[in-house]
Amino acid sequence: MVGPIESGFGLHLVKVSERVAGSAPSLAEIRPIVLREWQSEQRRGLNESFLDTLRSKYEVRVEARRPGCSRRRRFGRGAVAGATTCGRC
Repeated sequence: MVGPIESGFGLHLVKVSERVAGSAPSLAEIRPIVLREWQSEQRRGLNESFLDTLRSKYEVRVEARRPGCSRRRRFGRGAVAGATTCGRC
């Protein structure tokens, strides 16, 4: 018996029936996981670099709402191309 061990639900007694020594997995076992994570990181870095390049080419302005306008600008279906307000003001 091991314990008491405290958790968010109170105190607990734990019965340990067996102990197994831990070991690091071999590269052959985790190669697909490592490769997938490396490829994902490479893709993420390239995407970030591409977006940084795009951001450097454009000036981004956020225009203030007109006085009394509490609605957000419409996007997607029903949006007016080039609209700078919600469409009602």
